[in-house]
Amino acid sequence: FLLNIKCVDTIIEVINKKNTIKGIITESISGRQAIFAKRIIDCTGNADVVNLSNARFTILPENQRMGITQVFAVKNVNNEKFLKYTEQKKATYKDWSNQWKQETSGNEDILRTPYLDSEFENAEKEGIIPKNSNICGSWSTLTDEGELLNLNLVHMKGVDALDVKSMSKASILGRKKTLDAITAMKKTIPGCENIKLRNYSGSIGIRDTRKVLGKYKFIGKDILSNKKFKTSVGICPRFIDGYNVLLLPIEGETFEFPYEILQCFDVNNLLVAGRCVAGDHFTHAAMRNMVCCFITGESAGIIASTSLANNKSTDDIDIKSIHQQFEKQNVKYRSKL
Repeated sequence: FLLNIKCVDTIIEVINKKNTIKGIITESISGRQAIFAKRIIDCTGNADVVNLSNARFTILPENQRMGITQVFAVKNVNNEKFLKYTEQKKATYKDWSNQWKQETSGNEDILRTPYLDSEFENAEKEGIIPKNSNICGSWSTLTDEGELLNLNLVHMKGVDALDVKSMSKASILGRKKTLDAITAMKKTIPGCENIKLRNYSGSIGIRDTRKVLGKYKFIGKDILSNKKFKTSVGICPRFIDGYNVLLLPIEGETFEFPYEILQCFDVNNLLVAGRCVAGDHFTHAAMRNMVCCFITGESAGIIASTSLANNKSTDDIDIKSIHQQFEKQNVKYRSKL
């Protein structure tokens, strides 16, 4: 494990011998370094270690991937006026948007949503912001100090998140569109007349790039049917968000995922966790969510440490040994039969 590495800026190469990963080479403020490890877990989101290992991965065409987002926050909100406006609006997930048409289970349709889009459409019509701005989305938190946090309003399509030039252009465009969004909010949303930019997110939000070609391809039917796996190494809440599908979590509804989606098909002793685990676009809409990223990360860590303790590679470790370690640590790894 890379326990002593506090900051790694960029992974530029891997040390791979006979399809078994031995370490990585990095570039950072300290220069170029080689870090040797007996097990490596790729939590880069973009499957960078997988890619540099020349292992196979899947990726959707650029025009089919989910968009990227410039999240931001504002201050100086008049809470009373803003909350009165949102209470009167009473948007639900059934009628939440003119731009997004989500497929739901029906259970979500009557629920309130913190969604804003007509406000920006009106701003376009009135010439306040440019046409076809594609500004719409949700607000998450209103603090007592009048701060609206995690404004998920600025979306950009057609950006290759694996291309530095494309991402640089998106970073500039995202900040410009953020200022347009704030201008529109001042004119169209009560309580936002005097808002100012509080901060941009630390980085552009990326949802969709490479996914490892694993030893099992996780598919949407597995989640919807809560398929049971003998090699299950974790359970997640059933929350699907992406590709125009929205299934909100319901208490008690979970799904299992098998060890094989964390395994790299081509390289031994390399595991993946987070949104780059193996699967189709439907399972990606679930596994990319933060709770699933936490759970796959913990599972991969336990598997790696168990394989080391048993002196077995990640390909050869017995699933019973893994389950025993989960139980020893009181970690739930499968739903009730």
